[in-house]
Amino acid sequence: MCLVDVHLAPFVLRLSRLRQPFRGWASPEPKDRWEKWRSAFEQNPYIRCTLSKDNLYVESMDDLIKGYQGMLG
Repeated sequence: MCLVDVHLAPFVLRLSRLRQPFRGWASPEPKDRWEKWRSAFEQNPYIRCTLSKDNLYVESMDDLIKGYQGMLG
């Protein structure tokens, strides 16, 4: 793990939880380098203890989108 990994990991882990509910993006192939890298972070016990439950990310993004739409409409 290097400094670049530490800076990118939070964004990658959030996107991995939000890609399907909000964008409909397909999951990467398990043999894909990106997926292997993300999976290594997911399995790291030190990183795992800092993550929230998946539904919190989805609910937070849903609230953010609703608030943004309310500002526009």
